[in-house]
Amino acid sequence: CDEAVNVSEIREKFGVLAVHIEDEFLSEQNFNFGYTIEPNQECKFKCWSDVVDPKPFTPVNAAILVDNFIWKNKADFHNENTENLYELIAKLIPKTLEVPFQLLVNIDFRNTGIEKQEAEEKLKKVKKNLEKITGKTVEVGISSHSNPKLFHSRVILTNHHYFYSDRGFTIFKNGKVKDA
Repeated sequence: CDEAVNVSEIREKFGVLAVHIEDEFLSEQNFNFGYTIEPNQECKFKCWSDVVDPKPFTPVNAAILVDNFIWKNKADFHNENTENLYELIAKLIPKTLEVPFQLLVNIDFRNTGIEKQEAEEKLKKVKKNLEKITGKTVEVGISSHSNPKLFHSRVILTNHHYFYSDRGFTIFKNGKVKDA
């Protein structure tokens, strides 16, 4: 092919890993990082932006959220997640993405205290809020697993990243790490 392919543009618009033999994208990435965020200890993080902004998350076009406790606090889900899950997922969605961002929520319906229909209604609100925050099209789905022992911890998987939390992702409140 005589034409130069702009792999950077492909990564940004479509959220896929595209590299050219002369592209230094992969060698410039530092994907190895981890943080411990504990309540009542000195913590440099005040919100999810502090955690994710310094690191590259492009390319990304999808995420899987595994959290059996996502609706532990159904009544206050929206308020609790305005500075937590919404902010975290919104930070993962590239501003340059031109295809829908796909979010799959995976839970164990048998042990979450929520019926499938109620969960689907809540996910419609999650979709609406994420689209409002990001200005991007977001597709949200739900699936169920059957092994709560295997999936006790809360995880977010993207194309190239793995977020792990034994406490869940609702850890910030009013600019501080909240107690469990």
